[in-house]
Amino acid sequence: MPRKSSKPSINSARFNSPSPTDKSGVRLQDRLRLVISVVFAGNSLEAAQAADVEPSTLHRIVEGKVRDPRLSTLGRLARAFGVPLEWLLGLGDPPPQATVGRGGDERLWLVRAFNRARQQPYRDRIRGARAYLSQAGRLREALLELPIIGPDLVLGSDATAVLLGGADQQDHQVALARLAGDLEMELLRWGVARLRELGAESSQALPRTVVRGSRQDSRSTPK
Repeated sequence: MPRKSSKPSINSARFNSPSPTDKSGVRLQDRLRLVISVVFAGNSLEAAQAADVEPSTLHRIVEGKVRDPRLSTLGRLARAFGVPLEWLLGLGDPPPQATVGRGGDERLWLVRAFNRARQQPYRDRIRGARAYLSQAGRLREALLELPIIGPDLVLGSDATAVLLGGADQQDHQVALARLAGDLEMELLRWGVARLRELGAESSQALPRTVVRGSRQDSRSTPK
């Protein structure tokens, strides 16, 4: 008799063949390749680090060498990238917000989704800061007022369109959105460290996630 595994998993047939609701036949591997290409500029190592999974594991899933990935691994990838698990598996269309604004470019939605996911722990930590000093209070409020960087905020001006050589330059827009997200993330990291120096930072733990492009993870943030 074949040995039964106690590890939770998802039947590979569900994402290796077209879903009834997804006539394009998009698979898990296709969606992972898209995220790695758009959000991490093709760097699969940084994608694996962002999700706190082994690079070899992500590589094997992307290449289709793991026929039945663990559900826990797939959930970790989806949470880290800020996307619904169903979308990652290729079982459904992108959420409505993915096609809103900027010509409905799904890539810009992916960048914003990732920014939201990686910023949330820092925003929660700042929100929980004990801002009893006036300086700490002003810093905390300023940091909380930072909008989550997205295409509508970064790319909405005529000046940006001129800088990029026209509003139809989608590749440049995606690259700029990634850069803007990195800059905002660095500001949030600095804010957490500064609030700690002021004696106002909360004790809430931060996850082990990597800031793409900076090669720094949350373990370098003062505890």
